[in-house]
Order: sequence, then C-alpha cells, then structure tokens
Amino acid sequence: MRALELYCGIGGFTAAVGGGLDLEVVAAVDASSHVVETYNRNFEPVARQRNILQMDVEAFAAYDAQLWWMSPPCAPFTRRGLQLDLSDHRTVSYLRVVRAIAALRPAVVAMENVEGFASSQAREQLLTALEGYAITEWVLCPTALGVPNKRPRFYLVAQRDAQAALRRGEVPERPLTAWDDYIESDVDDRYRVPDDILERYGRGFHVLDREEPYTTCFTGSYGKSWNFTGSYLRLPDGGLRRFTPREVLNFLGFDAAFDFPSDFDDRQRYKYAGNSLSLTAVRHVLATVTSR
Repeated sequence: MRALELYCGIGGFTAAVGGGLDLEVVAAVDASSHVVETYNRNFEPVARQRNILQMDVEAFAAYDAQLWWMSPPCAPFTRRGLQLDLSDHRTVSYLRVVRAIAALRPAVVAMENVEGFASSQAREQLLTALEGYAITEWVLCPTALGVPNKRPRFYLVAQRDAQAALRRGEVPERPLTAWDDYIESDVDDRYRVPDDILERYGRGFHVLDREEPYTTCFTGSYGKSWNFTGSYLRLPDGGLRRFTPREVLNFLGFDAAFDFPSDFDDRQRYKYAGNSLSLTAVRHVLATVTSR
C-alpha cells in the first residue's frame, strides 16, 4: 500500500513502517527544512520541504497514495497550552488536509495527536470529512506495550470500505522492559543538572530511579525548559542529569543508526525528537490496517 506522510517531522511514521509493515512510503511532507534534512539523512530521500497551505487538491492527488498518515501540530490541543482549537492559526493547514480528504477519499486515513484532540472541534471536522468510512479511535500509551515511557496519544484509523472489520485490537498485558536498556553508559557532564537549578526547580522534577518504572513524556521543550518537559535520571552520587537526545530516541523506538545532522545542537535534537512519535505505538496502530 502506497503511503503519504504529512507533517513528517524526522520520520517517525516512516521508521515505524520500516518495522516490517506492508506499506511503502512514497512521499513525506513538512514545512521545516531541518526535519526534512534529518528525514532524508536517515531514510529513502522522499521527504520534501513543502507548506501544506500551498497544496491544492491536485497536489495531494499527485502522490497517488492509498494511505494518508498525519501528525498535525498538537499545540492547539495540549493541556498546557491555550487550547484554542480551530481558532489557533496552526490548524489552518490541517483544515486544508481535511478538505483534501473529503475531495479525494483516500482508502485509509490514520493520524496521531495529543489526548486533547479527542474532544476538539478539529476532530469533528475530520469525522465529517470521513463520513462513510469505518473509523476506530482510541488513546494508547507505550507503557501498555512494554515501553517504559509514558506518552499517551490519540490515534485514529479510518478505512473507506465501511464493510471492513476495522478494529482497535486488544493490547496485551506486556511487562515493562527495564529502562536501563535505553540508557547510554558514558554520558558527558554537560547533561548534569546544575546545583542552582536543582535547588530552584528540583522539587517539581520527575526523577527516574530504581523505584520509578518509567519516564514521563519527553516534549519538544526538553532541554529548553526545566519543569514538566520530561524526566531526569538519578546519578550514583545523588545528583540528577538530563536524558541525552540519543536516549530520548531510544525510548521512542528509533534504531541506533538513526542520527541528526552533525551541526544540530542539543536543543534542536531535543525539539525534533520530542515532537516525533512512539514507533512501538504507531506499529500497533498500523497493524489494524495491514493485518486484515
């Protein structure tokens, strides 16, 4: 099945597809030159920097894709944001995609976003465009799949064939894997939390130590803001350190060969990794399409 990845970021969907699913990503689109550069560095270079606002229906049709995947900007729906929903300018391109879906009726539409999307007007607009499709929606966290990283997300899968037995599928009870498996053995001291920061903000930190089974969600602001952007690791001497960008990628499921361009600094790496996808969760979601 030919797939189109919209808002591709660093290629989370493409990386998940590479896990053995019967899908071929024929095109990927994102407005950011940095993530497109990262994508094409790691995968078949099909990603293109393109503003969806400049794409008409014919532009979408030209990709000739049966499955459309999208992970549109989540800021309009996050609990820490203003929750402006369709009043947020960042939803304008999303509405362009919704109109293209209504016009072209691709065989399968699938998407990921934060939990708040489930109760949004943006979701209602999409459901209207998907009238006649068989639709499944649910919230899934990687911890349910054994990954020690809390990252609950809303997922939707819609198939044009309304007779298809589209199903969510049961999530088996999988024990959490040890978080030690995701940690680098030799980490530079620059990731250590300074004493003055620890004294000022430390009480609000989520700390991963032997008593904690999983990390919290790493957001795109990890490395920029200290609080509520991700977990910190307890050091043997009692201090704390940030998780490295490589470790964040490990928790998301990217393989060891995946890397950023060498001139990207840590803040950029945290941003683009934090805005990506849990590959384990996406593979589970896509199995509802490819296993039938």
